[in-house]
Amino acid sequence: MGGGPDREEGRPSVTCAGLMHPRYPVGPRRDGDTIGRNRPVLFLPAILVVALVAVATVVLVRLLPPPVSRVTVRAPETRPGPTASAPTLVFVVLDNVRADRLALCGHERPTSRWLKRLAKKGASYTCDAYAPGSWTLPSHATFFTGLDVPGHGAHSLPSGGEELGRNTSETVRPLGPDVPTLAEQLAARGYQTHLVSGNPVLSEESGLTRGFERTEVAERFNALHGRELERAVDDALRTADPSRPLFLFVNIADAHQPWRRVPEQVRWLPTRDAFRLHASKPDGFWQRWYRGELDPRERKATLSHLRDVYDWGIYRADRTLGRVLKKVEDSGWTKPGLRVVITSDHGEFLGEHGLLDHGHYLEDENQRVLLMVAGDEPVALPEGPVSAGEAYHLVRDGAVSASRVPVEATTFPHRQRQDWAGGSFYGHTAVARWDVDGRVLWQSDGEPPPAALADLAARAEQSGAASAGASAGMIEMLRAAGYVE
Repeated sequence: MGGGPDREEGRPSVTCAGLMHPRYPVGPRRDGDTIGRNRPVLFLPAILVVALVAVATVVLVRLLPPPVSRVTVRAPETRPGPTASAPTLVFVVLDNVRADRLALCGHERPTSRWLKRLAKKGASYTCDAYAPGSWTLPSHATFFTGLDVPGHGAHSLPSGGEELGRNTSETVRPLGPDVPTLAEQLAARGYQTHLVSGNPVLSEESGLTRGFERTEVAERFNALHGRELERAVDDALRTADPSRPLFLFVNIADAHQPWRRVPEQVRWLPTRDAFRLHASKPDGFWQRWYRGELDPRERKATLSHLRDVYDWGIYRADRTLGRVLKKVEDSGWTKPGLRVVITSDHGEFLGEHGLLDHGHYLEDENQRVLLMVAGDEPVALPEGPVSAGEAYHLVRDGAVSASRVPVEATTFPHRQRQDWAGGSFYGHTAVARWDVDGRVLWQSDGEPPPAALADLAARAEQSGAASAGASAGMIEMLRAAGYVE
């Protein structure tokens, strides 16, 4: 399959945050206790700590790297007893992974050896699934509620964020409390619910952690990747109650920017430096791309670099997936039975259609993703296009929905990006539907939607025009994640 080094740079050891680590308990945790995890620090001898405590405090505050993740534990509510046959449920989102860059789906590079192994072992899968939203929040909200994007309303809004901080003229509405989530429904069946996410958008501020009694979420992208995410999953499994069935959700964000460097030992890729697209920088690649200011040689070279680090990110995400599933197997949680559902929340534009990054456009490069079901009783998936939103039903019920989730997607404008891009992009609400004959698309450019999309388009525009409801904390979370610059 080709390959590179099977190791992660900078794997952390037990740190000062480990004093509150589940393996080293110092007392009972209270409902809602939150713990930040930091990278290693040096401990001074006790006598020097006493003598220099003031100086040490100042130095640590200034020099200690920010926490890589935050753990929150909530007391479980009283629930009915589970049935004896309740299987372990594992739901994995391979964040930012488009289907056509997976070797499993025909890509010429060996980006998905673990997914190919699962397929060879009998997992059902399709490479013709379509994400319901164009970025993290709306797609995950559908995965967790079973509703389409206008139905749950958790998405970006064209305006309302001007007062919330620099470089944003939009705001974001979190998932509201009025719709039962997948985690809440499974908890009602007696499941304990654990979430581990390398994507910081899955947070209390976004509403996506509602119903999970234990969460560990990255403080920023590129913080909870590879071995560190594997450690977080191991912690979740070790702290799980063996007397209750387990629902484990994992977001693997190794393929999301900022992309890590491609090391020299990788035989199927050239060595590449780390890479990030900064939309807010006037002299950066992103803005000069959209404004048509790039020299053809720079354009070609940078796109080549971008595609290489993206493929390396997918390879790393697939490798992390393999390690996560091995942790589940080694922990003994497969003994009650196992169901694993794997999909993606969106893809990534690598120059196609004149676009970079992801979100706000419903082309296949952004929407077409993998949907896979593995475990003791794999489920036959339908032929032709299928909604990635079926993951909700596959996890909860072990089958696709009886009426089939419509293969549709919705996205909204981004006024700040529209300005950064010179006014020619990012200005439309759009809806799309896929079937065996292809895609039907509508964008809010003055033309009425086709009859097949009239209801969806009307609901999308109504949802986009509703009040914002985002907090300053939500915007700051998105800024830390890199969505707001």
